[in-house]
Amino acid sequence: MPADEIPDWLSNYTPYKEWLQSDQINYSVKEKKIQLLQLAINHWYKKFENKVLELDEDEQSWPIADHTNCHIGSWIQRAKQDPQFDLSWVNILDKKHISMHNMAENILNEYQLGNKDDAINELKKLKKTFMQITSILDEAIHSDFHST
Repeated sequence: MPADEIPDWLSNYTPYKEWLQSDQINYSVKEKKIQLLQLAINHWYKKFENKVLELDEDEQSWPIADHTNCHIGSWIQRAKQDPQFDLSWVNILDKKHISMHNMAENILNEYQLGNKDDAINELKKLKKTFMQITSILDEAIHSDFHST
C-alpha cells in the first residue's frame, strides 16, 4: 500500500470482531502457542492455495513444502520437548503435518510439470487435511485433551 493511502486506511479500519473479543479472554501460555501455530498454518495454506489457483500474481515464491524446514515443523519439534503438551497429541499433529506437506510436494510437482488441473484437483485433498489439522488445534484450545 502506498504511504499516502495509509491515513485513509487507518481512519476506516475496523479490527476483526474475534480480535476485539480475544482481549477479554485470558488465554494460557499453551493456548497462545497453539493460536500462533494456527495463524502460521492458516497463512501457509492460504499462500499455497493462492499459488496453485494463481490468485496472487505478485507472489513469486511458494510456501515451504519440506515439513522439516517450515515454521510449523519447528513448532512441533519444540512442542515435543515442552511438558505443557501431551506427546501423543503432538505426534498426531505431526503425522497430519507431514501428510499435508507430502500432498503439497505432489501438488507442486504437478503444477511445475504443467498439470495445473491435476494440481487443483489434488488441492481438495490438501484442504481436507488442512481442515483436520485446524480441528486438532481447535480441540486442543477448547478441551482438556492436551495436558495441563
